[in-house]
Parts: sequence; C-alpha cells; structure tokens
Amino acid sequence: MGIRSVLRQLQAWLNARGRGVRFWRTRRFWRERIRLHGRLRLEIRDGETGTLKHVTESANVLCLAGEQLLAGILDGEAVYGSQPVPQGATWLAQVFGAVGTGSGTPGSGNTQLFTELDRIGLALSGRNTLIVTFTFFFPSNRANGTITEGGVFLMGSSTVNSGLLLDHAMLGSVAKNTTETATLQATFTWS
Repeated sequence: MGIRSVLRQLQAWLNARGRGVRFWRTRRFWRERIRLHGRLRLEIRDGETGTLKHVTESANVLCLAGEQLLAGILDGEAVYGSQPVPQGATWLAQVFGAVGTGSGTPGSGNTQLFTELDRIGLALSGRNTLIVTFTFFFPSNRANGTITEGGVFLMGSSTVNSGLLLDHAMLGSVAKNTTETATLQATFTWS
C-alpha cells in the first residue's frame, strides 16, 4: 500500500466530518490541518561486503508541485496540468529517487534538484498507518560523485529533471564511487 491508500483514508475521514472535497483543496487545510513531514536518508555501503560506510539524514522541504499532485489524486482528478494522473500500478512505476551535486537552500517552489547527478526508479515502498516510505537503490555503477542533495519525483521517468518534485533535501557532502552502492530512503509522515 502506498500514498493512494493513505489519501483514500484521508478522503473518508474528511467526508465523515462533513468537510468534503472543497475544504481539503484549500491552502488553509494543507497548511493548518494536515501536515506532511518528510525525511531523506542516504546510506553508502561497500559494494562487495555490504558494510555500511556512511549515513546521512536530513529533514526535507516539501515542494508545491508534488503537494498539488497529491491533492489532485485525492480529488480523483484524471489530469494534472496536461499530464494524465497515474492510476493503479502505473502510480509506483512513475516514482523516482534522485541525487545531485548542487548547492543552495531547498524551497517549496523548487521544481528540480539544483544539479541532478542520477535518478532511479522505486525499489521498495511501504506504509505503516500514516507513514509512507520509498526506497531507491543505486548500484555501484550509478550515482558516482559527491552527493550533496536528494529528492523524490512523482510522474517522472528516467530522464533527468522529469516529473514533479515532491521533496528536496540537502544531504551534506557524501562521496560515492564505483566500489560502493547507495540507498536513498524517503519517509513521509502525515500528522
């Protein structure tokens, strides 16, 4: 189960309280009533032994484009902008984790990483009540360089800077080379 399941539960909760679709679409609802918090965690491991070499974790900034897509899914919209909203199994096939080498301060208006290095499709997703976790695995031949930032893209593809940026975080400065693997884990909590 993933984000769609959580959003269905949220819609049922709203309907039961007479709030309906119109209320949750307002900015006030998303800013005051429901908070979506996120964290990104990057682990670097030895590619041969699997020994953990480095871990960094950071709170992320949720980006408006991704939040608006989630609101559209909750509303049952079939199109976001000019793109069809993913339905069923195609939803998870369009979630990508990305790492980059850029610098700056992430903001809610970001639409891409500062300097995207590499991205990869979703390896694993899971949900525990109102906590959704996406895991992305970069093998030793991918994402090599000094990783400083990360993010999750919805409705994306393997093309750099494609899709809608859901979150963006700075991860310090972590070197990854061809003898190491990386795991990027994004955790989203509704409260």
